[in-house]
Amino acid sequence: MCGRESDVVPPLRKEPVGMIPPNPNQSNHLVVELAALTRDELTPRLLAFPSPTRLDFTREFLDTQTTEQLRHILLSALLCLTPK
Repeated sequence: MCGRESDVVPPLRKEPVGMIPPNPNQSNHLVVELAALTRDELTPRLLAFPSPTRLDFTREFLDTQTTEQLRHILLSALLCLTPK
């Protein structure tokens, strides 16, 4: 379910370390980080996204989406984990 503070999301940077879900004050920073990601960086994050409810995307489906659509999907998933 959305908004669990104990959840960890995949890093936006290349380091393999997880990050704490962003709070509302970090929204702009998150959007800027997402804008810098390439489609080759977005797809693996979506396929391995750890969340309470599994994101059920196939690589084939994600390959049909534009880079902007992939960013939107990842942003939505990250915001869903943001504590309210």
